[in-house]
Amino acid sequence: MLDGVSDANVELEKRVEKAVDDLHDAGEEVLGKVSTQTRSVGEKAARATQKFTTEAAESVSAAGKDIAAEVTEAGAEAASTTRSVTRKAANRTAPKKPAAKPAAKRTNASSVK
Repeated sequence: MLDGVSDANVELEKRVEKAVDDLHDAGEEVLGKVSTQTRSVGEKAARATQKFTTEAAESVSAAGKDIAAEVTEAGAEAASTTRSVTRKAANRTAPKKPAAKPAAKRTNASSVK
């Protein structure tokens, strides 16, 4: 009878070992799929992030060019206004030109004797 129990025990150990191996293999397969899915989702998120940041950079660049053009235009207008105002101020404070002197009368050298 002990031989029968021993044989049953060996058979039970084999079945448990096979079940454990099967569960281990199934767990590894699930982990592999989860890992693949995780990498896939991560890659999709990375691509979306890269696309978004590229578009944002292009928008910022375009806005920067527009702002730079507006600043340049404002600077040109300010320079023109400054020149005009300083010219007018200089004209107001410039000394007056002396009035033209009347032409001196000529005398004839022959008449002065």
